[in-house]
Amino acid sequence: MAGAATNMTADAATKSDLLTAYLDVHEWQSQYASDIALHPGATYLAYDPDTGLDWAVASFDYNGPADDAAGSPPVAMQDGGNTGIFYQVPPVAGSLPSYDGWVMVGSLGVPACYSKTVIPSAVLSVWGLRDNPYCASEG
Repeated sequence: MAGAATNMTADAATKSDLLTAYLDVHEWQSQYASDIALHPGATYLAYDPDTGLDWAVASFDYNGPADDAAGSPPVAMQDGGNTGIFYQVPPVAGSLPSYDGWVMVGSLGVPACYSKTVIPSAVLSVWGLRDNPYCASEG
């Protein structure tokens, strides 16, 4: 074991990068960028030495016009689609340039079954996030 996961504070640049990754994965950058923002107090960030990755969970709000088209934010952000799971490989000194942005690797879903995501258990523990009780019956 390399060590314990470390809770981190998401600064403005990190929050902006998470929003960009969320918009990009849904292909909403040009149409909805001004209508979607991070939900206050719903961004978690940590470093996990076992994976060598920074991990994040962030929730987003849609404040644009009503739209019930398939793939639109009001539709896609239902049932946990408003919460993204992200990772970022930290830069390594002396390494070749690489992608250093955040990558969205999934959504949380409803109910919130954190233990069934790719997020390491050590990171979930640092954040104090626990499964919804209904997760046990989800199989």
